[in-house]
Amino acid sequence: MAGKNIAVDIGSHSIKVLAAKSSKHGVILTRFQAVQTEQGMAALAGAGLPLGGVVCGLAGRDMNLRYSQVPPTPDWQLKNLMDLEIQDLSQQSGGSLSADYNLLPTQDAEAGVDTVLLALAKDDALDRLRSVIAEAKGTVSGYTPNCIALYNAYLKCGPVEQDAVVCLANLGHETIDIALVKGTDLLFARNLSGGGKVLDDAIAAAFNVSPRKAEALKSELLDLDPASRGRYASGQAEKVTMAAGGAANAIVAAIQSSLAFCKAQTKIADLRLDKVLVAGGSARLRGLRGLLREALRCPVELLDPFENLDLSQLPPGDAEQLQAMRYEAVVALGLDRKSTRL
Repeated sequence: MAGKNIAVDIGSHSIKVLAAKSSKHGVILTRFQAVQTEQGMAALAGAGLPLGGVVCGLAGRDMNLRYSQVPPTPDWQLKNLMDLEIQDLSQQSGGSLSADYNLLPTQDAEAGVDTVLLALAKDDALDRLRSVIAEAKGTVSGYTPNCIALYNAYLKCGPVEQDAVVCLANLGHETIDIALVKGTDLLFARNLSGGGKVLDDAIAAAFNVSPRKAEALKSELLDLDPASRGRYASGQAEKVTMAAGGAANAIVAAIQSSLAFCKAQTKIADLRLDKVLVAGGSARLRGLRGLLREALRCPVELLDPFENLDLSQLPPGDAEQLQAMRYEAVVALGLDRKSTRL
């Protein structure tokens, strides 16, 4: 995060804007504001935020990640290979694409191949995001996939453990961003549909209630912790948990399948998770960490990189908002000008 950085993370429930700057002592947060997505960026227009040249996050249908394995080649030749692949994908998609790529760290030097992570987004999706930012008279300088932003936040401010294999999972309302990291190396990243909404849908179907009521029942009564089985706080809590239990297993499956894909790609047959760090609004679900611990058989903790940042320059109102949304704001912290951009 060189110099100043302004990031915008547009989620299904909220829009987060974060401004930070780097110093010799680390990262300093200078602003943080959030509004409900339905209010739009215009609700932030009077907050005095520096919205020129922001970095905007990408998730869900707005972008796609692909992996290519190529023999070790000079940079110019790799660029030609990627340009050809992007042209082919643009023709297949039926619309113009913006793209960027980078080499992932080599895990097996004797394999004789390099793995390239390619990020793509349809230009009309980027135009739509630019229009949203323009509502607050802002401009966009680049885009970063949210799963890469999650890795950036961990790398810059998280509790990085040398050689430990860590799964970073940002659990939003409609999407799940996952990054698998070994030490400081990014092994694998992906974005999936899902998140807390699948639990809302299951509860809404079981009780024949509105999505808003289902979300309230989830927040008030759901308890996914295996230790709570047979001793829920109430009969209603048990019914809500039983209704959403199958949907909650989709979060476990997302992490397990990501690990399987990563094993196949890296050829590390004995790859095992040492820890899972969760962020995002759905990371707060009661008992979720207990569910993940039992299924994945490793420690599961909340990812809070803000513990390691200088927050002294945040205005009081911004600091209060950040305190209430620490886990939802992790992706915004990692939206960096220097990372993969479209």
